[in-house]
Amino acid sequence: MRSRPALLFLAMSFGLLAALFFRAMLGTHLLAPLDLAPALFKHYAWVQPGHTGVPENHYIIDQLTYDLPLQRQIHAAVQQGQLPWWTPLDLGGRPLLADAHINGFDPLRLLLYRVLPFEAAYNWNLLLHSVLAGLGAFCLLRSLGSRPLIAGLLALTWQFSGPMTLYFGHPWIQSAFVAYPFLWLAWNRLAQGTSWPALAGASLAAAWALLGGNLQSHAYLPLFAGAWLVGTCWKSPSQWRRLLPMIALSGILGATIASPALAVELDLYRQAQRLPAMSFRLIHAGAAPASFTFLFPWALGTFRTVDLSKLFGQSTLGFQLFVGIPAAIAALATILTGFRASRETPANEPSRAATPRIAGLLLLGYLAILATPAVLFLYTRIAPMMTLALVVLAAEFFPRLEREPMPRLGRLLWRGGWGLLVAAVLAGFAILPRLEPKLEAALLRRGAEGTQMDNAPELRRAQARRLAEELSPANPELLLGLASVLALGWYCRRPAEQRQPWQFAAVGILGLLPLVAFHVRFAPSHPRELWDRLLAGGPLQNELRPAGKMGAVRFEDTLAGLHQQVFPNCFSQLYGVQTLHGYAALRPPHLLTTTNGPNLLGGRPLTDAALSDAGKLQRLEAGYSARWIVRHVGVPQTSAIAAVRESWNTLELVLSGHGSGPVEFIWTDTYAPGWRADFNGGPVTLERFKRLFSRATLPSDSGTLRLTYHPAGEGPLRWLAGGTALLCGLTLVFAARRNRSRRPYRLPIRDRARSRVSFSFAVRL
Repeated sequence: MRSRPALLFLAMSFGLLAALFFRAMLGTHLLAPLDLAPALFKHYAWVQPGHTGVPENHYIIDQLTYDLPLQRQIHAAVQQGQLPWWTPLDLGGRPLLADAHINGFDPLRLLLYRVLPFEAAYNWNLLLHSVLAGLGAFCLLRSLGSRPLIAGLLALTWQFSGPMTLYFGHPWIQSAFVAYPFLWLAWNRLAQGTSWPALAGASLAAAWALLGGNLQSHAYLPLFAGAWLVGTCWKSPSQWRRLLPMIALSGILGATIASPALAVELDLYRQAQRLPAMSFRLIHAGAAPASFTFLFPWALGTFRTVDLSKLFGQSTLGFQLFVGIPAAIAALATILTGFRASRETPANEPSRAATPRIAGLLLLGYLAILATPAVLFLYTRIAPMMTLALVVLAAEFFPRLEREPMPRLGRLLWRGGWGLLVAAVLAGFAILPRLEPKLEAALLRRGAEGTQMDNAPELRRAQARRLAEELSPANPELLLGLASVLALGWYCRRPAEQRQPWQFAAVGILGLLPLVAFHVRFAPSHPRELWDRLLAGGPLQNELRPAGKMGAVRFEDTLAGLHQQVFPNCFSQLYGVQTLHGYAALRPPHLLTTTNGPNLLGGRPLTDAALSDAGKLQRLEAGYSARWIVRHVGVPQTSAIAAVRESWNTLELVLSGHGSGPVEFIWTDTYAPGWRADFNGGPVTLERFKRLFSRATLPSDSGTLRLTYHPAGEGPLRWLAGGTALLCGLTLVFAARRNRSRRPYRLPIRDRARSRVSFSFAVRL
């Protein structure tokens, strides 16, 4: 595959992102939903005084309250040359990197965190993952024989497809799926014949998917491998015998490279509290047929108004598979009419012949997941794999669309497009406005009850008001979508001899525009000054913020509803305050509330401060530390304990007691088996106490206690992973150098011209 088309595509992809997020590239904006804090949280109105209470996008609240604070901690640790295995600042202390939803092992993220300030690294991590996703799809489509124009349009389609936008604030999804086009490409190379460079490339791609994802997305890898093997080997026993061991070996090598991450994730899964799974009801199976609204995803609503997908236990079902209407129609046409080989001779005929089977199996698997209880474990987050399958199927039909007359399809699309336009106008300007009062009352009632939605009355009123606007041509992406249907219908109706290449390109670009418009409306970008105000803190946050040490103050923030809390979810990470609540995908057993904790201090709660129902800060009496307790013969002592140093993996305490002999030291942070302790330079045994805490017997109540955290297999697994990655990388480098040396020598342009003149003169003679 030539490099010039790939470089041109990179320039197009980067240029499009620059047009959309130029201010984020310059650092004046942050790609995070910062307006959610003043809009929804009562203790953060000072971030943007006078805010209307209606955020631009409330769907990505997890990015603000979960991802952003934790990423700032990871960046601070990496800047100091550490990996933040532990955080003391929420849920009473817990493993940090092992909670893989934060995408803390992603190689690109760690590199950017090492060399850039946080705000620049956070923005560029999101942008570069988007570019890599598009580049991978482009390389895959080119390897399957698509022309650069078709490959470029469809690669951008996948880069800005619905799930890549919906999960903008879930970085582990985008990071994991970046690897899948490269993995598909490497496995196709293996299907052509045993190739060590292809095996090395597949192993590195699998490792990237595992390092960038979490335990949920790891399950997507064997599902993808199964679909690829069945689609490629099909009815050929010899292919099964040859390819199954190679695919398994690439997965094993990838898991070896990712083993430092996998080990801590599995260890946390073993320790964690399993929260009850959502129940699966018969109506939830309707998510499978409802997902076919990806042909016209606005039919179920949008993220700015009501979403009828929630009737089936999901959200934004139509946008989960959104690839634009022309690409969606082309993909369905490939499935319905069958695969017909292109007149162009592809570079990889066997792999291309298997491609529709692989893509079809992936789509059937997605429907099976939605229609069964498997959706409770796999979720719709597997959707980027399905949009990649749709893009690959569309690439098979686009050459036929470009050269073959299709008057029946053209008439159907032309009439259907005008019919949808009329229906949207009637719905948006005549029918839906009458439903707004009833919808507003229902949303406010549900918010007040607090059963499924936090109380945010202004947002609920805005959702009701936006219903008619979102489902009418006033919505820019809906209008562009209808325009793409009409343009495709017009193009198909034209005689083949009257079609021009620029017309096909225009239809493809118009099909891409609704995706870009949806991405712009959904992806957050807010002024950097809001972030600076958020970090500066307000009255309550600064009153609790400790001076220089992490977790020096433990705060009980257990009021119901995020809008009432001083530190919603993981916001305590921004201010260095330890809270007993928080948010994590896997929660180890911890002190959820002080009232449920054991009585260790004679009825005194294990906190330093709390917030009263009236919103006043209440500091509890001093004398005993909430986080660490010294007892002599079961009686708490008033030993002075000072945290000299606390980081993500180390805690150093100085005890200044009265020399009363051996004492019992109790540490009321979350117990984890990775912690080790030494007292005055000598090791002491740290054991679990009351299921929640850690305990050690110290020879004296005066001295220095040092606690260090080492996750399972940290040292040996690093060496094993690094050696395997180095071996795979060197294999690719040597293969690239060998390929360059085998290329035929080409004369310089001037010498080539002279040789052509000499040859023509010789022929005449």
